[in-house]
Amino acid sequence: MAYTYSNAVFMNAGGTAIDAIRSDGARVTLASTDPATAADFAAVKAATPAPAPYAPPAPPTGAALAQLAAMLANQTIEIGYVGKRVSLYGYLGQLNAYAAAGTITADQKTDLATLIAAAEWEQLVLNAAAAATSPTVAWPAPPAALAALAALS
Repeated sequence: MAYTYSNAVFMNAGGTAIDAIRSDGARVTLASTDPATAADFAAVKAATPAPAPYAPPAPPTGAALAQLAAMLANQTIEIGYVGKRVSLYGYLGQLNAYAAAGTITADQKTDLATLIAAAEWEQLVLNAAAAATSPTVAWPAPPAALAALAALS
């Protein structure tokens, strides 16, 4: 019995196997190397367009790039704060109050300097995102003491 085939799809890069639905409803794989299916393979291959070569999608530009850069900037900042950004912002406010009152200790002055450096680093990250011309951005590194300070909060 002669079959007809539909929904033919190449199954490998070499084009030596085709997956198709036979006219009786069975899903079959036709292989050029299988004597039982080689003739059908040749007929289906001749009627099936070759798959297009893979082309990666174009990188984002314009508004899509700006949105991606802003998202990555926020993730970079959150990673720098080890997920403790809000807690450390509260601590920064507290340290500023101690400094204004003149009751800040030496350790607290070190923490305040670290958090001020972190705020400046955040701005550098946001500036890098705003200036992004491709999805690959060289993000500035967070202050070295920030992770240790975050671990304490």
